[in-house]
Amino acid sequence: MKKVASYYLLPIVFFLLLSASQLYGQTLQTILMTILGSACMGLLTGFVIHIAMIVKKKVSK
Repeated sequence: MKKVASYYLLPIVFFLLLSASQLYGQTLQTILMTILGSACMGLLTGFVIHIAMIVKKKVSK
């Protein structure tokens, strides 16, 4: 479970940090949409990495 959490949590934090510099002086709606977009992109990236690791394990057997 620890490895699975890192597949999904680290990309979310990474995308939030990338978008954090553009949040200064924005409206609340823009900030919320940026956070939501970062979370969605992080989850998608984590899912792709997780599936790639599963396929790698299956292929290497």
